[in-house]
Amino acid sequence: MRIFVAQSPKYLIGWDKQFVGRLFIPDLASKAQDTFSDNMVWGADNGCFTEFKENKFMNMLENIKDGPNGKFVCCPDVVGEFEQTIELFEEWQPKIKEYKQPVALVLQDGATTENIPWDKFDALFIGGSTEWKLGEEAAKITEKAKQKNMWVHMGRVNTAKRIKYAISIGIDSIDGMSFSRFHKTHLPKGIEYIKNFSNQQVFVNL
Repeated sequence: MRIFVAQSPKYLIGWDKQFVGRLFIPDLASKAQDTFSDNMVWGADNGCFTEFKENKFMNMLENIKDGPNGKFVCCPDVVGEFEQTIELFEEWQPKIKEYKQPVALVLQDGATTENIPWDKFDALFIGGSTEWKLGEEAAKITEKAKQKNMWVHMGRVNTAKRIKYAISIGIDSIDGMSFSRFHKTHLPKGIEYIKNFSNQQVFVNL
């Protein structure tokens, strides 16, 4: 599992790319070529958790167009509302496809294995409320996505407990504010927790 960090690529130099990738966000999407040249795995979020800025989102899409090693680009979504998220997905999915990157559906409260348009996206981003994303339905959806060989990312993962849970259900990558804002302090801990849990060793809370 990798930790995707929303930072300029200069701050990601030297980290083990087996465990660290870049998270593009509309407010921080410059120097994409540096990320591509470094052969770093990356994903791109849409910024909707705080505020969707269409112009910046479109600029981000231009920056990452045709870039290698991309695992997902999130369609815009509505926090906590899956029905409204699907409406936005239907609008934005074909637009993102034009930039030749894998399209991610963002899961929100109300998503089920039955109401997801599985044939229209390439990856999943687990959003939603804390209760929902750590619940049974999100785990079931993740299991089905992995059966389809899809990349699955979970947002807002900042603690060892949540890292452990993410790995246990098969998540491929995570992001969290602590890793992006305080990468020097928290990235070494996060990487160590991933290694330890992957080796089925005991670790303590972050």
